[in-house]
Amino acid sequence: RDYYASRGLGDVYKRQRMNWILFEEITNYINNNLNNISIMQLSNEFHFQEDYFNRLLKSQTGLTYTEYLQSLRLKKAEDMLINTDHTIDTISHEVGYQNKGYFYKIFTDKYKITPAQFRKKNKS
Repeated sequence: RDYYASRGLGDVYKRQRMNWILFEEITNYINNNLNNISIMQLSNEFHFQEDYFNRLLKSQTGLTYTEYLQSLRLKKAEDMLINTDHTIDTISHEVGYQNKGYFYKIFTDKYKITPAQFRKKNKS
């Protein structure tokens, strides 16, 4: 018999596995649509209620939807600052921030340096 089933954990394991697979699909979808994404768009795409996404993301990451989206956007911005020559304005738009000032604020809050300083420090 299956290890998990023999301990009465089969259903729990399957549910956790399905949640992980769904979480990965959602993360891929968000990453592919960073510059124009909303929780309503996720609900329409995956056919779940908005509160379900919040609970799923919180259980998988410990973050709310907004916090998780921000972390993905900043990670993508970090990658683009190091690996492209795009302007910071272009990068902020590509990762979903229409307001460059707000992008600078959250980037600086997280990294303690501006995007330009980050690029200079990390680009080879």
